[in-house]
Amino acid sequence: KPEPMPLSIWKGLLIGGAAALGLKALIELYQDWSYPGPFTFPLIGAAPELLKNLHRKNEWYQETSRKWGNSWYRRLPGMRVFVVLDPADIEYFLKTNFSNYVKGDNFRDFLGDVLGEGIFATDGDTWQFQRKVASHEFSVVKFRNLQMHAFAEHSQHVAALLARHAAAADNAGPHTNTSTGSTGSSSS
Repeated sequence: KPEPMPLSIWKGLLIGGAAALGLKALIELYQDWSYPGPFTFPLIGAAPELLKNLHRKNEWYQETSRKWGNSWYRRLPGMRVFVVLDPADIEYFLKTNFSNYVKGDNFRDFLGDVLGEGIFATDGDTWQFQRKVASHEFSVVKFRNLQMHAFAEHSQHVAALLARHAAAADNAGPHTNTSTGSTGSSSS
């Protein structure tokens, strides 16, 4: 006749089963299934996967977007993150229906010291005011002027470098003609 299992084993199985059911219930409660996106753990969210892919963050976001689409959801410890890559969705969030997507107190508490009271950290009337002020700085004319100035400045730098290298090559004496393989001087 087989010996019955000791009571301590039954207790261990019962406690282990209860812990597994509790963890499953916590995952079901914590995981927000209404948004597309990869699985996130209770409490720590997607932190393990993010840390694992930190050295290749851009590739990881691209891979995740190929699997879950241009707008998906991710939890990190203490915050929800919505990744939005579709230009139409971005316009909807940032312009068309901006008042419905507030940053909120958590965002301001988390990044307020860095972002201050500017356009990136405010909501409502303050944001409207900041946007109006910023819109004058981001006009097409200002961008065009800045772009032309930068292009002219960098073009002059590149031209000077090319002239210096050409002069150095001319002063080096005989050189190999790469098209024929012959050597000769550069007299024109």
